[in-house]
Amino acid sequence: MSTQDDKSEAAKPSGAVVGTDNVVPLKPRKCAQCNKPVVHQFRPFCSRRCANLDLGNWFDESYRVPIDDPDEIEEALRDSENRGQDE
Repeated sequence: MSTQDDKSEAAKPSGAVVGTDNVVPLKPRKCAQCNKPVVHQFRPFCSRRCANLDLGNWFDESYRVPIDDPDEIEEALRDSENRGQDE
C-alpha cells in the first residue's frame, strides 16, 4: 500500500459513514399563507398571490409584536396618536 492511501484512511474518523445513508430527508414545506406546497420561486409561499397577501398584512400592520412593559405600551400609544395627527 502507498503512503497516500494511508493518509486518506487516517483522515476519516473511525465509525464515520461515507455516503447518503445517514442523511435525513427534509420535510415538504407548506405555504405560510394557505398551507399548499411551497414553490421554490416564491418561498416561503406557493404563489405570488400568497406572497402579496402576506405583504399586505405587513403594510396594514396586521402583524404586531406584543408588548408587556407598561412604559413601552404608553410610548406606543403616543406614537400611534402622533401618526394619526400627522395625516
